[in-house]
Amino acid sequence: MQHFSYKYKLYLAIGIFIVTCVALFSYLFKLMDNSNIALAKGTKEKYKEYQDLVAEQKNYEAGKQDIASLAKKAIQPEDFFSRDTSLVNEIKTLESTSKNFNLSLDLSVSGTADKAVKAPGAAGPIVAIPYTVSLDGQFDKTVNFMENLEHLNFITHIRSVNITAQENNGIKAVLSGNFYIKK
Repeated sequence: MQHFSYKYKLYLAIGIFIVTCVALFSYLFKLMDNSNIALAKGTKEKYKEYQDLVAEQKNYEAGKQDIASLAKKAIQPEDFFSRDTSLVNEIKTLESTSKNFNLSLDLSVSGTADKAVKAPGAAGPIVAIPYTVSLDGQFDKTVNFMENLEHLNFITHIRSVNITAQENNGIKAVLSGNFYIKK
């Protein structure tokens, strides 16, 4: 058996080390890198899920605060929808608002509470009663009337607005909407 010199053994050890490093870098580290990429992707997905849960928790807390602030207000959520099935108060409010803005009002209610259909998406016994309002008057006063509709003490939804010009710088506005009442 032949004895190798220390120099040859050193070169052989360095060569084996280099071959091992090349094998590790070219094969084993690629496997580990793919594993790390998969872990990083999973971590990223978990972090996104965590962010979504944090946002949901913040929204939940904000909702609780909103409900607490509503409990302190004069009008409670249960009172948002009128229980007046004859719509007398709603009609009087629209008439008085039109008089305040010096507008001629013609109101036509196309249904009754008994025959009204349930409002789409409503969780409780809330029905929609269609109506049409025809206003004659000045444009700025008609716009003020429509803005005032947003601040009424009952729920109404305007589906369409049709405005036409008339003589003497007047306009005719036809608004179609729904009254929402609780049966």
